[in-house]
Amino acid sequence: APAIPGRKGTAHPFFFQAEDGIRDFCLSRGLGDVYKRQIYMDALKESLSRIGFVVAVQVVILFNYAIFVLITMINKLGVTLNSIIILGILHIFFIMMIWSYLQSMHTDPGRVPMYWGFLLNDSSDKRMKYCLVCHVFKPERCHHCSSCNRCVLNMDHHCPWLSNCIGFHNRKYFILFLTYTLLTLMVCVFAGAPTNIRIISHWIKTSFSPVDYTDILAVSSWLLSTILLAVLSNFYRYHITLILTNTTTIEDLDKERRVGDPSRPQNNANSQNPFDLGWKHNWTQVFGKRPLYWFIPIFTSSSNPIGDGVNWPRREVFEAQVLNASNQADRSFVGNENRGEDYRPFDESGATTPVIFGVSGRV
Repeated sequence: APAIPGRKGTAHPFFFQAEDGIRDFCLSRGLGDVYKRQIYMDALKESLSRIGFVVAVQVVILFNYAIFVLITMINKLGVTLNSIIILGILHIFFIMMIWSYLQSMHTDPGRVPMYWGFLLNDSSDKRMKYCLVCHVFKPERCHHCSSCNRCVLNMDHHCPWLSNCIGFHNRKYFILFLTYTLLTLMVCVFAGAPTNIRIISHWIKTSFSPVDYTDILAVSSWLLSTILLAVLSNFYRYHITLILTNTTTIEDLDKERRVGDPSRPQNNANSQNPFDLGWKHNWTQVFGKRPLYWFIPIFTSSSNPIGDGVNWPRREVFEAQVLNASNQADRSFVGNENRGEDYRPFDESGATTPVIFGVSGRV
């Protein structure tokens, strides 16, 4: 079916034919301009709704930041050594949060490579993973996003607050955004607790008369920060668990939906994730191998996520490779023992080191 600007993607060709029929009907009645105007109005409404979520996030962030800094800290506490230290810590977390937020929003989560497909000897399952909207074969763990109207590599979910999908290339940024958001909220909640509790106690004693508007703003911001901290803490824990098990939100929800389905006995609650390579390998797959860049929302040539988002090593293959490497190391160790009883390997400094079960330690 020919492409129509602003048309939402769907996986069933019947809807293509239905919408094309409406278009042809309008064009045949001389209503082409009406049809085009309706299409672009729908696209405009969808764009405004997506922008609305982003603006809401920015308003909440700026509101809490301004109230905490200008009223809770400077107006209520004054410029003291404690307030300066608290504001310094806050601004470090706040800058990192904004940096991670922008990276999450503007980084492409991952596209299916051009001309990617299947080979003649590939399984039939791979050939069946074809997107009728994008007209591409989908790699493993790739899903079509109806909001972005495109296929996303290793898609976790579509985040309306970022107006972007979370996928292979920006999942680290999303987790860092949550991390620094929680740290910023912790500073606001715990540092502002004494002041706001004192204000609330004063209201109770005086029966809310008189009430200063700055007190209302300070308490409102503090309560909002407390609620966000409680909600996001559970959300953050959930996403960290997903990373440590090499699972996405879509895969986790799909697993829950298939629990108890007799037609899919392999997808029960006790089945192992085939992509789970152990928490260390799962973590470095998202955050890269260099710990120095784990907490910085930036990727370098040496700290990119491991892999290409298209080909995913499976657990059984990975364990076989580890076992093979272990067997080779054992054979090498036995060969070294056969050289004589006085043989000891040397470390870089030249000191002899005894070997016990393949692990060396300095004498």
